[in-house]
Amino acid sequence: MSEPPVQIDADTVTAAPKPTGHRWIDLLLAGSAILISGVSLFIAAQNANMQQRMVAATSWPFLQFRTANNGDQGKPMIAMKVVNVGQGPALLKHVTVTYDGKPVRGAYDLMQACCGWAPKTDAELKMFKVGTAPLGGVVIQPHEEYLFYEFENTGPAADAVWRKMDQARFKLKFDACYCSVLGECWRSDLRSLEPTPVKVCPKDRGYGE
Repeated sequence: MSEPPVQIDADTVTAAPKPTGHRWIDLLLAGSAILISGVSLFIAAQNANMQQRMVAATSWPFLQFRTANNGDQGKPMIAMKVVNVGQGPALLKHVTVTYDGKPVRGAYDLMQACCGWAPKTDAELKMFKVGTAPLGGVVIQPHEEYLFYEFENTGPAADAVWRKMDQARFKLKFDACYCSVLGECWRSDLRSLEPTPVKVCPKDRGYGE
């Protein structure tokens, strides 16, 4: 009794189907084997693509701008923050902030542009309780809020500027660029629901650098 023929490739040695002696049957069997192999490869590729999409979905960040004017215990406190409502960490690499069509480099620059506030002494500066933080070059975890500006209305000395800022915060425009941990990046105005995919972000951090 003769041994079945074998097929040898780079990785394995397998028994090959014994020829039937009928050419058309042998061709049909060979074609079926090729078809099955092709379907298997297609299914494997689809599974790999699906797994890749699932990983991307679980690491997808999505940033939005949020603002409010009431702090703890009802204090008149303007707050501006960036919130990550996505599923993965956001590497916020660059943010440009503009007011009235002109870029502002930081909180005090913004307050001067919108509200005419330019303290000349330390005493004038202390009358205003303003907290600031840079925007570019930070990591925001999923469902985390990153507070980059707050301004408490401490009384008559700050009231006029505070009220102007309370209106100006809705006129701010953002051009943000952030990435996922997988290296996928997007540009967004922090309001739209459809950020634009990009290959890389600008190198400078922008606002608050």
